[in-house]
Amino acid sequence: MMDNPALLVLPAAVHQAEGALVACLGVPVEDAAELLQTRARDHGITVEEMADEVLAPFPGSRRNGHHARQRDL
Repeated sequence: MMDNPALLVLPAAVHQAEGALVACLGVPVEDAAELLQTRARDHGITVEEMADEVLAPFPGSRRNGHHARQRDL
């Protein structure tokens, strides 16, 4: 049982999307994670689905054989 929510294991796509936001927007990783979570909640999708959308424009980011529909970040 994990007592620290900061130690939760997230799918690799979520970490990759956070890294993409850090690189593209020049924000700290904590802000990128919050942005990803906020946008997912605003659009009524999971963080994993939002991560797929963030990664969709990048080469090699295809998941499940298709690109996710890209939303404005």
